[in-house]
Amino acid sequence: MVILVDQDNTLNKMWETFVEHASHHCKRHFPFLKADDLDVYNLAETLGIKDPDEQRDLFRAVFTNPNFWLDIPPLDGAVEGMRWLTNHPKVKQLIIVTHPWDGYDECDALKRQWVRRHMPFFDTADMCFTRHKHLLSGGDILIDDAPANLCTFPNDTIRISYPYNYECDSTYTAQNWEDVIRILDRRLR
Repeated sequence: MVILVDQDNTLNKMWETFVEHASHHCKRHFPFLKADDLDVYNLAETLGIKDPDEQRDLFRAVFTNPNFWLDIPPLDGAVEGMRWLTNHPKVKQLIIVTHPWDGYDECDALKRQWVRRHMPFFDTADMCFTRHKHLLSGGDILIDDAPANLCTFPNDTIRISYPYNYECDSTYTAQNWEDVIRILDRRLR
């Protein structure tokens, strides 16, 4: 089986770190957001920033800061889950597929560095940087949080559940990595 795993908000707590960095950049305090507070995929909107220019400036400031990508902690259970998948005899290939952020060429290297730091057992040569995950039809399962990816991927999906993706169809729904492993354990028998 070929398993594709998203990085941001699937392997890590990107939104929480974004809030911290956005607060610093905007020099104003945003109340700490829990994953359950994210009812739209655009975090700037969740923070109350409606102006498109202000949103663009905020995303650019946060996403082009190298410390941002390196400060993100892993999602609870993700490291153990990836280790389990890496060692599973029926997983033919495990690929991290992640969105490269426009206008910041160093992002790819920083995302690889994050994986090496938190998952040294994972070969970063098995990372794919694309915003077109729906074209990766060779994957049997995609584990992701983004509605656009879940709704367009041609094969099975496991949705890491957040309020912003509740209405998105997926083959399976996981509240956490313990659920992901439980789902995949059944599929890999």
